[in-house]
Amino acid sequence: MTRFGTNRLNRGKEESESPPWTLSGNANCYRVEEANGVRVAYVYLRNNGSTASQADMMSRDGARRIASNIAKLPELVRGGLAKLDRVINGFSA
Repeated sequence: MTRFGTNRLNRGKEESESPPWTLSGNANCYRVEEANGVRVAYVYLRNNGSTASQADMMSRDGARRIASNIAKLPELVRGGLAKLDRVINGFSA
């Protein structure tokens, strides 16, 4: 299991940390979940690359990359918000 989303965003008052999103997989899909068990996304796959292309589905490696990037979204959003805060605070000072 892979955990993402552990960076913190300081908004001046207190630090808040959203729960990390986890990535898990089985024979048919990868699943992205919040720490409280809410399922965020399913990425379906085929184990064999040739059958994946015939069925117009992703291979295991492709599905893992997509699911991994989905699991990183909270961290990317927090980074963007931190940059926005710096811009706003820089202009208002």
